[in-house]
Amino acid sequence: MPLQAHANPVVGMAQFLYLDSTDSDVLKAASFANRHLDGFRRSDPDEPEADHAYRVANIVHNVLLLDAPEYSVVALLHDVLEKTPTDPGLVEAVFGTSVALAVQALTRQEEMPEADYITQVLQGSDVAVAVKVADLMDNLIARLHSPDLIHTIENAILFLEAMKRAPLPVNLRVARQMLANTILQVKP
Repeated sequence: MPLQAHANPVVGMAQFLYLDSTDSDVLKAASFANRHLDGFRRSDPDEPEADHAYRVANIVHNVLLLDAPEYSVVALLHDVLEKTPTDPGLVEAVFGTSVALAVQALTRQEEMPEADYITQVLQGSDVAVAVKVADLMDNLIARLHSPDLIHTIENAILFLEAMKRAPLPVNLRVARQMLANTILQVKP
């Protein structure tokens, strides 16, 4: 049966950009994200939630150059607890405690104020902070022509300012600068 072109060629492509990994944990996380995010959509109803997860993993690996598998695993799973009814215990059972804690640090509770969420992420692991930077970068780019761009820029600036006050390892200082550059590029 021949392959059929999707009406929107960008949708579904993000996973093909990333799955050159041969790490078994990364491949397991990709499969887990596909299963658990299946049917969930971003604010654009044509965009699968899983595509965002793959783009964030791409940014972590190919832009921030953080190639330890745990970064990619957490990037692929970062929205699973927030956007789906997936149990945190399942993430821990499948991927271990450090991944589960990082994913939980990235999970915003309903009605949580932005300042509290930023504190939660920054108190998580370096992996959680790096994935949040990649998440914000993807959100800024994805919302470039959206009415939500200004709000997204405001949230990214709040996170960036909080990062400036936090003691960061060198790799996260580079990530912080990449976020600052992305904000400058998308500002109207």
